[in-house]
Amino acid sequence: MKFRIILLLFLGAVFSMQSCVNGDFDEPPSETVDPDIKADQIVTLQDVMSKYVEGSFVKIDLDKYVQAVVVADDESGNFYKTIVVEDENSELGISILIDEVELYNFLPVGRRVFVHLKDLWIGDYNGLPQMGYGPYIDNNRQRMSSIPSTIFKDVVIPGVSGLTVSPREVTIGQLNDNMLNTLVKIKDIEFENPGQTYADAVTQSTLNRNLVTCSSQEIILRSSGFADFAGTTVPSGKGTITSIYNIFGSDQQLMIRDLNDVDMNAPRCGATAGDEPRISIQELKNVFKGSTTTAPKAYIQGVVISDSKYKNITTRNLVIQDGDHGIVIRFTADHAYQLGQELKIVVTDQEVSEFNGLLQVNNVPLAYTTLVGTGTLPTPKVLTLKQVSDNHPLYESTLVNIKDVEASSPGIYSGNVNIQDGTTSMILRTSSTATFANSSVPSGKFNVIAIVSEFTSNGNFTPQLNLRNTTDVTGGTPGGGGGGGSKMTIQDLRSKYLGTKTTAPDGYIQGVVTSDASGKNITAKNLVIQEGNFGIVVRLTTDNTIPIGKEIKIVTNGIELSEFNKLLQLNNVPVANVTIIGDGTLPTPRVATIAQITADFENYESTLVTVNNASISGAATLSGTLKVNDGTGQIDLFTRSDAAFAATSTPQGNKTITAIVSEFTTGATPGYQLNLRNINDVK
Repeated sequence: MKFRIILLLFLGAVFSMQSCVNGDFDEPPSETVDPDIKADQIVTLQDVMSKYVEGSFVKIDLDKYVQAVVVADDESGNFYKTIVVEDENSELGISILIDEVELYNFLPVGRRVFVHLKDLWIGDYNGLPQMGYGPYIDNNRQRMSSIPSTIFKDVVIPGVSGLTVSPREVTIGQLNDNMLNTLVKIKDIEFENPGQTYADAVTQSTLNRNLVTCSSQEIILRSSGFADFAGTTVPSGKGTITSIYNIFGSDQQLMIRDLNDVDMNAPRCGATAGDEPRISIQELKNVFKGSTTTAPKAYIQGVVISDSKYKNITTRNLVIQDGDHGIVIRFTADHAYQLGQELKIVVTDQEVSEFNGLLQVNNVPLAYTTLVGTGTLPTPKVLTLKQVSDNHPLYESTLVNIKDVEASSPGIYSGNVNIQDGTTSMILRTSSTATFANSSVPSGKFNVIAIVSEFTSNGNFTPQLNLRNTTDVTGGTPGGGGGGGSKMTIQDLRSKYLGTKTTAPDGYIQGVVTSDASGKNITAKNLVIQEGNFGIVVRLTTDNTIPIGKEIKIVTNGIELSEFNKLLQLNNVPVANVTIIGDGTLPTPRVATIAQITADFENYESTLVTVNNASISGAATLSGTLKVNDGTGQIDLFTRSDAAFAATSTPQGNKTITAIVSEFTTGATPGYQLNLRNINDVK
């Protein structure tokens, strides 16, 4: 790679000014010249790589320097405690591990560095070469340690800044091991599933997204959940991507530095000519005359009214509405488009047909769809069930609002639920795969917002309504347990326990799920909910997968209120007693010391806390019972052996720990515990 120095002009007065900056790490670098390192002290990365043995850690043991340029830093958060540099005297690059954050303030992209090799080691992380400060044991495996923050400026010595960094243009097929840790650019590439976000910004989970070229070559783009662009939707067009090339085992991967590395605004691979006229969804529906046909040369545009997030629609389908008309789109592959997104869909020569009476545009290539942006959801039309039934073709695949309906019998949403509003009855249909399938249908009269659908077989016209999620249902009384009663706070419920097993009062509690079923650090029948500063464990009669952050109602009529190893719980709650209200707001964890938690345990039990400056010890991995110490006291940290992160190596040094306060007391000594929800709870 070649680098060009951008010359900067400085006024003489600048050099005479007295600075108030003390030179701390978080200030921008002020060096404008290279350090005085002689040419005979410079070696190439090729010399260093000659010592590299895949799967091993080798001390470089050279009192020399590598002259390189930073091509990736940590400014966006997609790289963590790492910079990537490319050698100015060879075509190679390397990752350098440094135990410091905000490295971009000192070592930004375009800065020349001189890496002192004397005390450094070279190894790899699952095949990706990296330099650091020597190996350590992590879960019985060797890992590379980072250069300590106290000395890294003496090891990675800065030179001039402002060098222009130019990527090497390649195809996926040309990528090879000599390009690892270098900046590459790939053209004519697109995301396989537009509509997704780069990563999961809510749970801060790192995710892979598939990229595919117009010649059908594929590669993974990996993005951190801590990146500042994690929650950004990937583009739907085709273009170029600039990124750092790396591997993980046999998987080829790309990692962007920030969103400026992605330029995908051209039509997708295989897209149509782009000169199609726009027609309304109503005009498209009018093409169908009772038998399968093809659409004219045109495109439609509208807003997605289905919600794939809650899985009450197959992953290849979505429903789009434009004005008062809507239609089902069935793609040739799974899609990731979300509720409320506005789409442009080319329908030229696409099949327009019915599936069990429901009109659809069938087998649409994903390449025919362009994400326009965030749209405005249509206002559901207020109708009676009879109006929907009598004018079904008009309202099919649109949002409607039906007032004062009642379910014919209590139960859960899964399957067909018959509802009536005094004008007629209709099926409220929920797939067994929906996230709310096992939630209870309210008793009494309630209101329903739904998508008008149809499933007609053997000539029997069967209109139906499809929920998107349970926030589409309002009013009524939470189902189960005889219909519930008045709401009580979780604090009120906890106060009813007087030391022995009892029966909870009639009524219901409401709170936000703070446990994380996906992290598997809680038994599948249990969940923890919190309201304000009070929480409680809920043990159901069957396994559940209610996600973290959902707001739920639980009818308490006749439910056992007891302790399990001193941990208070609502025990044996039927799933029909649970209603998912929708997305809630997770409570802010209370910051507390371990001494405060253990001294006032009952007021912290089953709530989220954050403990600062805490160390974890007791085992090589998080599995089992470990000890947490923050200088004020000590408490157990318990992780189930089948938790998703049980095999993660025990973090070293002082950390910030967020966890649910729990208890497992079997003897006279209190068994106070902290339970992590997922690995992101340790920072």
